[in-house]
Amino acid sequence: MRGQFKTSFACVAAVSMLLAACGSDDAAPVSTDAPVASTAEPIDAPEDTAGGDGVAAAQARVDEFSKTLTEIGVTEPVAVPADLEVFYAQCPVPVCEQIAQGLQKAVDAVGGTLTIQAYDGSPEGTQAAFQAGVQAAPDIFMSSGNPVEWYEQELVEFEALGIPVVQWSIPGGLVPDGMTANLITGGDYYFQGALIADWIVAETGGEANVLAMNMGGTFPVLGLEQQGFENQMAEVCPDCKLNVQEISLDQLLAGEHISVAISEFQKDPEINYIFTGFGDMLIGLHEALADNGLAEGVPSASQAGTTANYQLIADGKQAIDIGLPSEFLAYRALDAGLRALAGQDIGRADPRPLTDVAGASDTPGAEDILIAGLPMQILTADTVGDPTTPWPGIEGFQDQFLALWETGS
Repeated sequence: MRGQFKTSFACVAAVSMLLAACGSDDAAPVSTDAPVASTAEPIDAPEDTAGGDGVAAAQARVDEFSKTLTEIGVTEPVAVPADLEVFYAQCPVPVCEQIAQGLQKAVDAVGGTLTIQAYDGSPEGTQAAFQAGVQAAPDIFMSSGNPVEWYEQELVEFEALGIPVVQWSIPGGLVPDGMTANLITGGDYYFQGALIADWIVAETGGEANVLAMNMGGTFPVLGLEQQGFENQMAEVCPDCKLNVQEISLDQLLAGEHISVAISEFQKDPEINYIFTGFGDMLIGLHEALADNGLAEGVPSASQAGTTANYQLIADGKQAIDIGLPSEFLAYRALDAGLRALAGQDIGRADPRPLTDVAGASDTPGAEDILIAGLPMQILTADTVGDPTTPWPGIEGFQDQFLALWETGS
């Protein structure tokens, strides 16, 4: 009961975050011309992914995405207009507050002004925040990827005013209709799922028995993540065992996904890995399983974790998290907006090696994998660093961006 209560509390915030991150599936990518320089070196994956070769292919991708990147990728200077005004519509959960803090640092560094309009995550509250942005008429408008149908009219108004709209976490590509940028694409979510599958297959030597709990039926981006996970498992380890449990919104709010996990381990004590759609679903889970005498030593994997997940990693309970660098995202969002104002392309990163995963090209909404310029890395006990500190993505990224932002225009 103790573990269930803790997780239920954490999931209230997690649900609000996901509601603010799940947009329409109708976004269409638009080609851009100016690539962002890649800092990764190519490696070759085994061609045959059956049996042991599937494990080798999974390990090759794990090795590539365990690398720590050192360069932000963008290299072209961009002018910062005098008296820059940025408007951020902020969702009501901690990750959005972390992004807001990063935006404040970035905007302050270039002598601009940041206006923050908090909203409650409801359709009405979101629309009101976007309309407040229209009325404020800033130089750049930003928000997380709320469902597009909630603010379609405001997108039309922003376009008429010539105001760049920079968002993230929308199914679809890098440049959806009516927006300047979508900095965490549907393809990124799909690839995260595939990458976690590769990790589990490599770590278990192709003998994985996975309990996967996700919310793809409720949140479109997590549906893409789950699809990437399942397709990649089938590709690199067709004989691995996969038990998929779809968690509803009501179950998550009540902490009942923990009861689901307990039940599944009681049915099958041979489960040797846990995968959840996002990091907050793991908070309290290992504790509750242990309280019931279950899942001793069984590791877990997820994405977009917080410092609570980093502590689980440091404690040896959670094996990996696919990190979300919230402050880096804020700086990249400002960078994209500045480039749009200057008439420059927002930039596409050169494809990193081994991003061509099973089924992505045939999956609607899974476009533009890792081309927005955000780092992606498998965080382990060796690479997570101080578990009380959010993952930066790239050390010293602030100075790299500032070196490109030319003030005094």
